[in-house]
Amino acid sequence: MNKSSRSREYGLLLAVVLIVLAFSLVGFWSGGKEPPERQATLSADAAPGVILIDLLESGHPEHYWQYTVQPPMGLVRKVKDETYSDYAHEKIPHVFLTPAGAIGACSADTKAASPDGRYVAYCTSSENGFFVADKRGSGILMVWKPQEWRGIRGFGWAPNSGSVAILNVSSYYGKSPLELLSGLSGHPVPHDTVFLDIIDVRTGKTTEYLVRKNVPYSFTRILNWSE
Repeated sequence: MNKSSRSREYGLLLAVVLIVLAFSLVGFWSGGKEPPERQATLSADAAPGVILIDLLESGHPEHYWQYTVQPPMGLVRKVKDETYSDYAHEKIPHVFLTPAGAIGACSADTKAASPDGRYVAYCTSSENGFFVADKRGSGILMVWKPQEWRGIRGFGWAPNSGSVAILNVSSYYGKSPLELLSGLSGHPVPHDTVFLDIIDVRTGKTTEYLVRKNVPYSFTRILNWSE
């Protein structure tokens, strides 16, 4: 093979590599997928008002969104969409629904009492579940344990104590060439789908809302639940 032929082959190989990398970057920073706006409805007696959720996709750049969930109308709407060059330029709220609208992990101390003081909700990593108990001594009333793995990112009570919302994610590791390379170096890239599950305390029924699909390195919180 002469020098000219080798140069053409190397050039072709380089072009293929660059195309693969370009498509990998586009796929990696796709910014996730929007959910359907209309989803399941839930009685206003159980889950009144509007739940405000925020969601950050880390990276360079960073993408930030806010969504509202209106259970009585079955509506999930994006109300804010911003991009920051990096974490140093973030302009996101510092206040969220206390005490557990945003949690790092489930533990025995991760609890939230209902506004009427009757119930307490909590999650534990050891038991791998979410629980609602009666503070008057009746014990555990209901348990939320999805069939597939979910990571709980926060939870909070409806203003009328009729239900409790669980912000959670399912995850998979990205398989694009760049992501596989990152995985081989010990840094697999998680892609999260964000859900909000609402448990009706009276019936024990759970209603699930899809917030956003395919968000790499997600950080998400319940900011507020207003009537």
